[in-house]
Parts: sequence; C-alpha cells; structure tokens
Amino acid sequence: MQQSVGGDAVVHPVIDALEGADCSFCDGGTLVREEYKGKNAVVCESCDTPGVQLW
Repeated sequence: MQQSVGGDAVVHPVIDALEGADCSFCDGGTLVREEYKGKNAVVCESCDTPGVQLW
C-alpha cells in the first residue's frame, strides 16, 4: 500500500525495507530513495540501477 506523506513523499513497505541496502548489481553501492523514469524507486547511488520501482 502506498501512502502520501506531507505532499510528494510516498511511504511503501518495499521501498522502506530496501532503502540503505547494498546494491546487488555492483560492488559498494547503496540503494537510495528517488524517482526512476518518473516512478518511485530505490536506486543505486553508484551504478544508477533501480533495486525496485513502483508503478
């Protein structure tokens, strides 16, 4: 379930669980919350690969 909090921020249990996790696609990257192609996602700060994105 997605919920808007304070305007644009979206709370989602999958994104919440993965935020701060190690990237599985590169060495040393960490997943951070951001938009990816206009969708809410967690994206690796090093290789820019999405760990998950929500439609």
